[in-house]
Amino acid sequence: MLAGLDVGLLAGLPAVTWLLLHSWLRGEPWWAKLNVAGALFYGGSVYTMGLSRASLAGCALLIAGYASLGVVFGFVGRTRGIARNLILGLLVALAWQIVCQQYLLRLLDSFAPVYYPPLSTLPAQLMFGIGLGRFAPRFQALAAGLGDPS
Repeated sequence: MLAGLDVGLLAGLPAVTWLLLHSWLRGEPWWAKLNVAGALFYGGSVYTMGLSRASLAGCALLIAGYASLGVVFGFVGRTRGIARNLILGLLVALAWQIVCQQYLLRLLDSFAPVYYPPLSTLPAQLMFGIGLGRFAPRFQALAAGLGDPS
């Protein structure tokens, strides 16, 4: 679980960075997607808020979501080899993309799908999936550090 949390957290950072860059490329404030994610806590007022506590809450929610998905990946990831984990990570990321687009975004806010269109989130999810490929080396390093190299 610890290795999954580690890779999920570190793989989620480039994904969130991509979402910020995508907002900026669309001419929105770079924190717009963070505010929309923060709508879970602050409601519809996030659309009139600037860079604020809603942005911080949204960033924390996105990072926690990726870290949690990394923990889930820790249960199915292979402890040896990178190629299988890379393929499995990409499959998990694509499944996560579908779940987010179909169900989770609507839980954030009714306008969230507009701010998170599928073609903007797909590169983020693929970056996340590639990051999950680091699971086996990270697992081995943590196991060796905790005294169980096998």
